Amino acid sequence: MVPALGGPGAAVAVLGLAGGAGLCRQRATYHDGNVTTCSDVSLPSDIQAGSNSDTSYSDGIVSGTVTNSGQDLQISVPNGVTVDAVVVKGGNGYNVYSNTTYLPPKLASPQDYVAPLNNGGNIPTISHWFVCYGSAAKTPVGAVGGLLVAGALAVPMAISMRRSGRRRTTG
Repeated sequence: MVPALGGPGAAVAVLGLAGGAGLCRQRATYHDGNVTTCSDVSLPSDIQAGSNSDTSYSDGIVSGTVTNSGQDLQISVPNGVTVDAVVVKGGNGYNVYSNTTYLPPKLASPQDYVAPLNNGGNIPTISHWFVCYGSAAKTPVGAVGGLLVAGALAVPMAISMRRSGRRRTTG
């Protein structure tokens, strides 16, 4: 007998799908159609890294490894990088993973990001994928850190120039 939806065995049935597909439906937002850029998922200022096929790729910051015969995607990033979305296209739609609970670096690999289930209820081969990300905030030039460094260099330089009798001219 098959358990009724919502019965005691339902969670096991959903979570027991290959590659964590049941979890992907809880972690991702499904969309029909195609998408190819971070702008398409409302992240126009983000940096984009990814592959136009079911292959692995690294831009030197974000690394994506396609596993399980082209069906699963694992992402790794160094500390200080903020991932805003992982997008995985396959079949007739794409999944957008944007909940920070399920994004690196908070969720380490293996994450098993997948494309949405196809009409047959199977996980399709990834058509293409990309990650939308930004770096952690950096201290802008002229901020406290920059002023301390500039001040620390300027004082000895002025003393040295004064002792040697040299004058700094602008022209």
